Amino acid sequence: GSVAVLDTGGVRLVAERLNRTVLQRGAVVPGRVVLGVPLELAGHAALCGLRSHRDSLHQFSGDGGFDFLSPAEHLLVNIEIHPDRLQRVELRDVVTRLASCLGPNPTVHDLPAATMAAWRHRLTGLLGSLQRQPHLLDPPDVRDALERTLVHGLAESVCECHLGPDAAMSRGVRAWRLVRAVQD
Repeated sequence: GSVAVLDTGGVRLVAERLNRTVLQRGAVVPGRVVLGVPLELAGHAALCGLRSHRDSLHQFSGDGGFDFLSPAEHLLVNIEIHPDRLQRVELRDVVTRLASCLGPNPTVHDLPAATMAAWRHRLTGLLGSLQRQPHLLDPPDVRDALERTLVHGLAESVCECHLGPDAAMSRGVRAWRLVRAVQD
């Protein structure tokens, strides 16, 4: 597989392409928000025991860490938001609202197909532009604009779907916690 990273300072995009089934275990630093947008999935993935698909938003951040089982072929773009590195205070407030809408646990959020299609289109266009013009993000005002677009866009997409602690504490999440406790 391959990994490509784009870092604006406050937001980091990690495009991960794999051609093998891989089990990844980890935890996100508290306070950060990490979401994954599947651009390509040959089959289904599983995050914390919950089955995901192309129209699922993967939430890796939250309490207790995560297990992610990828399908044999996939391209996932992770959007890592580091609030402490964001230059704009108003963006930190938006990240707080986004985290509240997401809930406290890593999980899979099924968003409307049109919303996920828009995110796939947006990220594919961005990655393609940067591949053709690697210095596109050199100017600080362009990096700032990208951070604002991604943070506000994610907050709008997620909070409109009325996600939250009840959605994140689904039966699957509770079952996954039990499995993790037995493994530990």
